[in-house]
Amino acid sequence: MKIQVLSQEAINQIAAGEVIESPASVVKELVENSIDAGATKITIEVRAGGLALVAVSDDGVGMSKEDALLSIERHATSKIVSAKDLFALHTMGFRGEALAAIAAISHMTLITAEEGKAGTQLEIEGGAIKKVQSCARLKGTRIEVRDLFFNVPARKKFQKSPPALFAEIVRISTLLALSYPEIEFELQNGGKTVFRSGRATLQERARSLIGEDFVQAGFSVEEEISSFRLSGLVGDPAQSRPNRLGQYLFINRRAVVCPALNFAIREAYGTRLEERRFPSYLLHMTIPPDLVDVNVHPQKREVRLRDERVFQERVREVVSRALIAPPAPVISMAPFTPMPVFEPPVFRAQETAAFMPLPFEQEEERVIGLFAHYLILEEEGLLLVDLKAARFRLAFDKLMEKETRGVEKQGLLIPMTVECNPVEMAMILSHLEAIEALGFSLRPIGKEHLIVEAIPPFLEFGEIKELLAESSQALQGLIGKSDAKEKRHEALALIAARFAKNGPPFNVEEAVRLFRAVRKRALHCPNGKPIMARMSRDEIKKMFS
Repeated sequence: MKIQVLSQEAINQIAAGEVIESPASVVKELVENSIDAGATKITIEVRAGGLALVAVSDDGVGMSKEDALLSIERHATSKIVSAKDLFALHTMGFRGEALAAIAAISHMTLITAEEGKAGTQLEIEGGAIKKVQSCARLKGTRIEVRDLFFNVPARKKFQKSPPALFAEIVRISTLLALSYPEIEFELQNGGKTVFRSGRATLQERARSLIGEDFVQAGFSVEEEISSFRLSGLVGDPAQSRPNRLGQYLFINRRAVVCPALNFAIREAYGTRLEERRFPSYLLHMTIPPDLVDVNVHPQKREVRLRDERVFQERVREVVSRALIAPPAPVISMAPFTPMPVFEPPVFRAQETAAFMPLPFEQEEERVIGLFAHYLILEEEGLLLVDLKAARFRLAFDKLMEKETRGVEKQGLLIPMTVECNPVEMAMILSHLEAIEALGFSLRPIGKEHLIVEAIPPFLEFGEIKELLAESSQALQGLIGKSDAKEKRHEALALIAARFAKNGPPFNVEEAVRLFRAVRKRALHCPNGKPIMARMSRDEIKKMFS
């Protein structure tokens, strides 16, 4: 096999593949350039999930004709001068690859102007400049990217559907808007505004993009020691999630993944969270640029910190202090008279008994009784059945069986209005058919509200918003996975079944019915936990020997 030098076209397309994975990558790179250009207003326009068009306009400083021509060359940048600058970055972009990479795999139009000077327009196709001309523009830059991946059909073939691609763009746009709340952001899809957020404080931006509930119940974080600063909000433990999708971490204004800091924040919650639940937070950390390495990942997603343990400990300590609730307000009430110690309160047995004995047999089963949500039977010793796990299993199986025709719906006499943040709205509308197959009837009104006209029969009225939010989070977690479509219904069914298991209290008849049903079907709940546990006579004797 002979070694040969690749053509410049092949080199550019390979480089583009490292930087541009999807239309969301285009949005990220272009908006970061706008931020570095000092923009105070950024508008993002999308069509067909970004495959047909991604356009980003800003009112930044703009470029001269000479700089505009240089900007689409690989490794041409105004943000660093030498390699040592990579370890003390003060900008969002730095490699000088973004515009070159985007231009190599699209039809791109670049319109730019410095204040008070003539504008320049470039037409680029597959990395080659086709036209250069003067144009009218007051100030700033507009970049239009059309027919993304037109010359790399293999990459285009593996792109997701337009709704899924747009949901990813909403997520990226949300991160960028949370990075710089002082910049005005607008996102349009097919000519319609998805969200518009004026210049705001971090809390105001969080309220519009993440949701009122998060801000209202969250704990404020504000700590500044020398060159270290941590600010933002950490979520109420009661609003924890089954995944990490509610976690927004920014280091020096860059949205990042930093496992060390994520672990420290989780540790700060201690026993406030269940083992498999994750906190929500929106945190901005500011540290000297030379203490953070953003060169770990081609898309700058993951970072490494120098003196990692020091930052871990500091973040853990600050978040722990923030989670200490303020003292409860003093409420005036009637004087309290303590009960004399020799007159203990008397409770009725039927009100407090945790165990319900059953002195009779249920057909072939020898049922002893109910203890909390456990059924106890005599069967070669004692057999304990976790009724919640059994209900979970049966609900999940039923939802999976009815994937194609959906679940029975329970119409609401008075439809309920649910407020969603832009990411949740995008995910729900992108997967509306799959979510309605759970037993919902949903109708969007405006950009941030859904009318709920019917719900699954097992769902409580107060659980509607929570189930929709968790469904949205699960769908976000599937973005980018090759088997997303196949896994979608399973993920949604798992969430819905988890709500179904927390239904009304168990009675004996239902307990026996559940036991008989799961005995024929499965011995484990959908999460893999056992539904039944047996204790033999010998084991019982051993306990008392």
